[in-house]
Amino acid sequence: MRFAASAKVRFDCWRSSRRYRPSRRLGIFPRAFAITYTLDVVVHEAILHTVIGGRRVMSAQLRHLADLSTRPNITLRVLPFGAGIPGGNPTGPFAVLDPRQENKNGKREPRVVYAPGYTGDMYLEKEHLVRRYERAYEAIRQASDDAVNSRNRIRYAASAYESQR
Repeated sequence: MRFAASAKVRFDCWRSSRRYRPSRRLGIFPRAFAITYTLDVVVHEAILHTVIGGRRVMSAQLRHLADLSTRPNITLRVLPFGAGIPGGNPTGPFAVLDPRQENKNGKREPRVVYAPGYTGDMYLEKEHLVRRYERAYEAIRQASDDAVNSRNRIRYAASAYESQR
């Protein structure tokens, strides 16, 4: 199954009274920018059991994800193996980007679906495609564990890596 993670990101940034369009990497803004965002992520349980970088690295990374999920603007959920494929059609990883800002003409920037791929990434802006991915995300989100159970599952996996050192 190719499903790894799906996310819905809403963000806004501004400087003084002028609005700026964020670049692809949210981490490169100067300190003068104020950025507000909400991040709602669902990861498949398989990522908790796929060792990347060794057990010590996995434990640290999973603990970091669990800690981040305690922030009020970040929600992290785990889609358990038992949930199958919500919606019946695997989507692969994707993110729905929803900028809450207006462009120079006073119009709202369009929502975009970002879908990384092995041979290239896709950016989908057509409204019917964005809605389709949002429906898929909602099905995945509803089939996943709630945020508290997900955090506990992630912390349990992290402690299992620590005990196996």
